[in-house]
Amino acid sequence: MELADTKLQPFEPERYRDVSLNDLVMYAVYVLAEMKNEINTEEIVAACFLLFPARFHLRGYPHWPDSTVVNKRWLDCRDRGYITGSTAHGFSTRVRA
Repeated sequence: MELADTKLQPFEPERYRDVSLNDLVMYAVYVLAEMKNEINTEEIVAACFLLFPARFHLRGYPHWPDSTVVNKRWLDCRDRGYITGSTAHGFSTRVRA
């Protein structure tokens, strides 16, 4: 399934205005994980932008995603052990015991 074929609907900005970027990225990864087994970096960027455009748009260009912001956040989430993977091998969620 291609992400472009999904019907991810954006949340209203006031619903996620005060939610941390890490939490928003983790939600996007969770949604992707529910749709498919392997998740790539581009899909994380696209999902973050589609779900939360007010927080993940390119400054000055609100109709374009900012991959730098998303990349920093998934790196932080990976370093904290919330997700596993890399750009070369794809990503998955990590369930903590």
